[in-house]
Amino acid sequence: MVQVGRTRGVVRATGAPFDVPEVHVSTVFGGRVHRFEAYLDTAAMLAALVAPAPVPAGT
Repeated sequence: MVQVGRTRGVVRATGAPFDVPEVHVSTVFGGRVHRFEAYLDTAAMLAALVAPAPVPAGT
């Protein structure tokens, strides 16, 4: 089974938003997941994690 989607959120430490493409690949037997792998755009995620906090409007 394959799921294609996006991971969106905000880095808690800095408040920087992120929106990163992802793919989940699962192997299912007898209604149970036997293997799970997640792939995401590592460079985009790392860029969000080290991005500075956004400057609030009006400052």
